[in-house]
Amino acid sequence: MQQTQGRELVLTRKNGTAVARILAASAGIGGRGAAASSFASLRVTLPTPSDSEPAETIVASLSYDAEGRPLVDQPEEAQQPPVRPATELSLTVRAREERPHLAGTTGLTTWVARLTGGTTFEVVASRGGFDGRETALLRLRIPEARRIHASYLFSDWWTRPAFPRQMADVPARTQFLLWERTDGLFCCLVPLVNGDLRATLQGAAASTRLQTDAAASAAHAVSPTQSATVDFTAADLDILVATEKSGLSSFAGLIFVLGTGPDPYSLVEAVYRRALQAINLNELAAETVGNAPAYRAPAYVARGRRDKRFPDVFEYLGWCSWDAFYQQVNAAGLLEKARELRSLQLPVRWVLIDDGWSPVQNRLLAGFGSDKEKFPAGLASVIRELKAELGFGWVGVWHALTGYWRGVDPAAPEMATVAGNLLLTSAGTTVPGFTPEAAFGFYHAWHSRLQQQGVDFIKVDNPGRGLPPRPGIVPHRPGRRRLAVRPAGLSRSPLRRATAQLYGHELRPRLVLERLECGPFQR
Repeated sequence: MQQTQGRELVLTRKNGTAVARILAASAGIGGRGAAASSFASLRVTLPTPSDSEPAETIVASLSYDAEGRPLVDQPEEAQQPPVRPATELSLTVRAREERPHLAGTTGLTTWVARLTGGTTFEVVASRGGFDGRETALLRLRIPEARRIHASYLFSDWWTRPAFPRQMADVPARTQFLLWERTDGLFCCLVPLVNGDLRATLQGAAASTRLQTDAAASAAHAVSPTQSATVDFTAADLDILVATEKSGLSSFAGLIFVLGTGPDPYSLVEAVYRRALQAINLNELAAETVGNAPAYRAPAYVARGRRDKRFPDVFEYLGWCSWDAFYQQVNAAGLLEKARELRSLQLPVRWVLIDDGWSPVQNRLLAGFGSDKEKFPAGLASVIRELKAELGFGWVGVWHALTGYWRGVDPAAPEMATVAGNLLLTSAGTTVPGFTPEAAFGFYHAWHSRLQQQGVDFIKVDNPGRGLPPRPGIVPHRPGRRRLAVRPAGLSRSPLRRATAQLYGHELRPRLVLERLECGPFQR
């Protein structure tokens, strides 16, 4: 279902319809991001079919010399052998016909792409390896697109929809893209966070990588024959890939899933199902992190909605304190609002006490109890009144995966009991431990206190920010307090185990994934 045409990698359906063309790529080396690199044409090859490498797999690769310049084929009359490649990117794409889960829908096709890269020791020593912020870039050409919908990050916390008229105008940091073709087919493209890589989408017109002016070419000694710069069109879309860890000599990870079909609803479900299956299979492989022992991820790293059991509490109408109080939530205000809900005879069955109830010092978690000024009689007193006097069946609380937004205060007296379960990151921030055992000990101690106070469930925030980098890896721009993220998550499984033991099978917590991209600690 993939075809080659010159140096393009063409993704096609069974009937021959071209859904996308991957035109070129670039790599950021030695602190010079992909924005400053010239595009190099893909070298597309079709491997010999085997049990481990199916016939529909196509590998597209490109190479750079020791100075980071893309290599092209040498002329036949060239007397000297080509320069030995010092950097190489390889793209592997696998296609699959999907079985629809909705009756009456057929013709669903999905593609999964995996990107790997490597440099020689000379490049790492002299130029610092791959750039963390702009590690690689792929240029796609999407034909016959109309009625485009993009969901993009307009801040570090929230997404909003956009409806560009052409692919080149898709906003930066797009996380989801859905469009209709002129022939009536629908297509869906989802960038992934996996392995060492985080991918996002952006239109070619908004990409700084398009500005390959003469000054940049001269600075990097790239001649017209060496540069394979691709002029963009209205149909061009960029996939920006970042490791967030500068200085790496190699990387690997799944970067996107593309799908096409006649029905947009079953298509979106099929694309995400394929993404979850591909991520889980990849993460199941054992790996060694630095000098640490090999760690095998749990059988279900991520699951779709159909595969999750919805806690009974969320079958009913509930109320969350956030929009009413933000971080100024307090006992008196909670009880006043609860009485108001009862006076209005609203069928609210549960209450969620959101951010603001925890004891905090300098945006660090300072204890497992509650803020004494906001809750002078303690959290348990408020929960008892909400349940016994006002008739609410369940009460939950918010907390961050990292303790609080900037982590845990190791100097707080109560944290001495879990000192062995904490990790000091290379950015100077303390968070729950990296190993499953250390993380479980921290959460179990915290949730035991919450259970004693009458808490029935939790909402977990901040799952992808502030997590510690892999041992031995230097975070990108440590002066800006930016940490690398290991997308599989260091503590989610121990968190589920700890809550399952305390809250029981029926009321195990629902993990609210509000944030998946790494960024600054300051909110």
